[in-house]
Amino acid sequence: MRKTLKKTTLPIIVFAILCIVSFALFFAIPTTKVAADGFGVMTGDGYKTSYSVNQEIDIVQGKITYEGTDYENIKGVVTTPSGKVVRVSSLILSEPGVYKVEYATTVNGSLGKKNVYYVVTFSVAESIYSFDTDLSSFTYDYDKSGYNMEGFVEGEVDAKKGLTINIKAGDTFHYNQPINFNNLGASDRFITWTLLPMVQGAYDVLSFKIKLTDCYDPTNYIYINMATGYKSFGVDYEGVTYNGAGSSANSNGHSYSNGAGNYQTFYFNGKETAHELNQGHTYTHSKTWLGLTFDHGERILSTYHIGTSPATVRAVSDFDDLAVYVNAWGGFTTGEAFLSIIPSDYMGASCRMFISQLAGLDDLAPVDIVDNGAPILTVDYGNFDPTNIPSAFVGCEYPIFPVSAFDIFSDCTIETLVYKNYYNEDLRTVINFTGDSFVPQSSGLYTIVYKATDLMGNVSESYVNINCQAEKTIAISLDNTGKKAC
Repeated sequence: MRKTLKKTTLPIIVFAILCIVSFALFFAIPTTKVAADGFGVMTGDGYKTSYSVNQEIDIVQGKITYEGTDYENIKGVVTTPSGKVVRVSSLILSEPGVYKVEYATTVNGSLGKKNVYYVVTFSVAESIYSFDTDLSSFTYDYDKSGYNMEGFVEGEVDAKKGLTINIKAGDTFHYNQPINFNNLGASDRFITWTLLPMVQGAYDVLSFKIKLTDCYDPTNYIYINMATGYKSFGVDYEGVTYNGAGSSANSNGHSYSNGAGNYQTFYFNGKETAHELNQGHTYTHSKTWLGLTFDHGERILSTYHIGTSPATVRAVSDFDDLAVYVNAWGGFTTGEAFLSIIPSDYMGASCRMFISQLAGLDDLAPVDIVDNGAPILTVDYGNFDPTNIPSAFVGCEYPIFPVSAFDIFSDCTIETLVYKNYYNEDLRTVINFTGDSFVPQSSGLYTIVYKATDLMGNVSESYVNINCQAEKTIAISLDNTGKKAC
């Protein structure tokens, strides 16, 4: 059996009890103190079934009653999703995944001393929104900035709540739920926002980048640069924004001029102003929304300007336009991507942004991500046809094909096992091996079983069946002895 751990550098440590016995026991743990309410139902042992990342809980002492005797003040040993083992009185749940708390003690029973234990498991889910550091923050509420964004002010008819994010210098905002662009049309915005500077009429930042990263390939991404006209062209362009875009295949950003101009009216500094664009159009808005659309099929990114009537959609970049780019960008693996926002050129302490729409959704209430998807296993058969695997021969080494696993939400472990007669439980036998091959000792059907498990316990398996024939020999003319040829 071989186990590999994807990306995570900490080893997987199994907490073992030397003697496991069947017994009737009663276990009681006092109610756990929780720093903030999480999701889940309280279980009989005092722990919830699930918590949120960065929530702090007490790892309380337990009591085991065995044959009428109480064994109290038993400290719990915690195994985190990455395999770290700690014995603490409280713990900040910094890792998403499944945690295990094990309570063990030695009892003096009618049959002598026994090691008994009790195990509690619970899951920890990541929030749909996060930052790289603890310095930044978000709130989900009505617009409390004083800018009075129409439709988002408490007390207005049908007013809605939105997401206010404060991003400190050097930090990044992450939307951790995949955006499926296959479900969004060419005019469906995947994000709509406005900047709300702390001081009206002042710049907090001069530019920021919105990045879309392939869920299955972090090296595959597109980015959209939003820069003030002031930064790019001087004070005469204070009221406009320059839109540029690029991708991992095309590092140089491009901004199209499609008759509507390269510039988009958008007020970084939040003050009322009028600016005449180079086409002679004049817009005056103190509060302007800007949206982005992405036609993944056509690879066209566009801005969606809500401050005009009607709203205008302007192409910013066509990533497979070979008249512009040397290489056509091939799109995301499955059409799904994660979104992040990275401000730069800070003039103030933070970048404050009010987001009214994400991934085509108007309801941006923060929730924990529910990860029910199993990792994707990929077996590398090399030059072999997976539908016609070569036979093995008795006594000859047979390669174990390399395997990889990927999970969009977490790291995962890969376990490799070899069996003979895997599909017959009565005859099933585990075959020991070392390295990257195994040696069958008798003819029959062998199966390589690959098993990938993510930090939430979701499992995927892949099977490779190999027929093993009787040993193969050839005659060597030098001494006429039979030699194995593998």
